[in-house]
Amino acid sequence: MTILSAQATRRDVKSYFGRFGKPSPKLPTSNKRRTMPSVDNAPVRTALIKLCQADALSNIDLLPGLAKTLVQLGKLGMPSCLVIEPRDGYRLPISNPISLRERLAELAYRVVDTIESQGGRAQPLVGDLLTKDDSPMDHSPRDPNQSNSFTQKLELTIDDRSINFPLSSMDLVHKLLLRNTIPVIVPLAGGLNPSISPISGDATMYRVCAEVSKNPDFAQTLSIERIIIIDPIGGLPSQSRRGGSHLYINLQQEYTGIVDDLSAKLNSAGDVRQSETLRFHLRNIVVANMCLRLLGSTSSALITTPKIAASQASQSSPQSLIHNLLTDKPLISPSLPWRRSTTPISETTLLRLGLPVVVYRSLDDRDNASRALDFSRLVQLIEDSFGRRLAIDAYKSRIQDKIAAIIIAGDYEGAAIVTNESAPGSTRCIPYLDKFAVSSNSQGSKGVADIVFNVLTSLFPEELFWRSRKSNPVNKWVDPLA
Repeated sequence: MTILSAQATRRDVKSYFGRFGKPSPKLPTSNKRRTMPSVDNAPVRTALIKLCQADALSNIDLLPGLAKTLVQLGKLGMPSCLVIEPRDGYRLPISNPISLRERLAELAYRVVDTIESQGGRAQPLVGDLLTKDDSPMDHSPRDPNQSNSFTQKLELTIDDRSINFPLSSMDLVHKLLLRNTIPVIVPLAGGLNPSISPISGDATMYRVCAEVSKNPDFAQTLSIERIIIIDPIGGLPSQSRRGGSHLYINLQQEYTGIVDDLSAKLNSAGDVRQSETLRFHLRNIVVANMCLRLLGSTSSALITTPKIAASQASQSSPQSLIHNLLTDKPLISPSLPWRRSTTPISETTLLRLGLPVVVYRSLDDRDNASRALDFSRLVQLIEDSFGRRLAIDAYKSRIQDKIAAIIIAGDYEGAAIVTNESAPGSTRCIPYLDKFAVSSNSQGSKGVADIVFNVLTSLFPEELFWRSRKSNPVNKWVDPLA
């Protein structure tokens, strides 16, 4: 409860309890053998975490700090399932399977020992969770409209159909999580020839998501709420954030553009190091997108650095992973003006499958190929958001010939109406935010407000005006007039 009060607002706490329930009270200690508390029918909500370059983490600061964060996540109701990947990843040589297994087993036990030193419980799973057969892979394109060959190859590598995650393995993971024991998975697959094969951590995560999502029995008992990628390169780079990372990405709207941008930079990369970093960023966004497309609408992905994941909360700075669990939001609001020097620079990116966005340029926009504007549903959204009736005819008459943009997010879950208004003493028109609405069911969740706000700032990057009371907390997002 101390963490809740320090890192979350009252609305966040209410939303957290709605998703995870109240933390279980501590059980009385005794000298008798401990028994597990009874478990209700709610699914185990877990974070599937990939720890990149795990063998490079320091035993002195980073690994213990990270282990403590994982233990805290479990206490707050979201136990972790950890996939550890060494620096050379799936490029490990397989000429000596016994030596390979010993090396990765040593890494797994080092991680397990560190978790248990922080008061948690963990179990290493080395080559006995996934299997690999010799059947030919299906190399048919995942998306016929996908023109980026590197991305296509990346997707095919991640979706390796020869890797299996059998029901017995799913059952084992589920039982460990019920016991609040962290499965520490080494990306090795058992098979006949050779007896053990290294695979990528991405393929491991994707196969776990794929099998859990398609199996109805496990979909009701195990819910993957977070995909977390802990990588030294950090979140996805954003040119507009002064060298920092994207804070929040709505994949349905932004995925193609970000992938194309990273691919273009990769094609023109000037040195090997830059090229490798861009490939890692592409790998991270591709696997996050692939996994989230398999999971429920409440799931999200987080990409951050080991240093941030291992940091501990202070009075001035919450712990990033804990904050994300409690609020389901990025630590820094993506709506804060990116040009302002006081807006923090982040190395963490939150990703959601998100919502599609449609922009209309008039009330009767006939040029929009996706769908016509449903004005009656827009009115219902505004009335639901503001809790007041709208004078429909008068309002429609006032804005009819002034529309600069109408932004609709999802199935009328969020909207913004921008009008062109005459500037006093000038013939120039200025964009004015006339209405900003989020449905009552989506307020404080799903990132709907951030999705709409980010589209607003991309459509009107130079100026956008609106009126608000001095006490309105949204004012901190606004650049003051010069």
